[in-house]
Amino acid sequence: MQQAEKLGIEIPQEWWVTKKDKPWIEKWHLDAKHRAKLKRLINEARYTQAKKFVELVIPVLGLLVALVALLKDILIAWLD
Repeated sequence: MQQAEKLGIEIPQEWWVTKKDKPWIEKWHLDAKHRAKLKRLINEARYTQAKKFVELVIPVLGLLVALVALLKDILIAWLD
């Protein structure tokens, strides 16, 4: 539940099993079907976050490599 909250996933109220549904239960919980759905949603959200991070980092790394290559060429030209 905490992971879902951190990723901004809201759990619909109808997914919860309550005393109304099963009077013998002590605490609210998710049934197996909805637990699997929630795990899939969490995995998709994590994948999306990782993809966004990579899309942000790759251009920056490309720019840094280009700058290092430029500085190397400038240094070689200056030393000659």
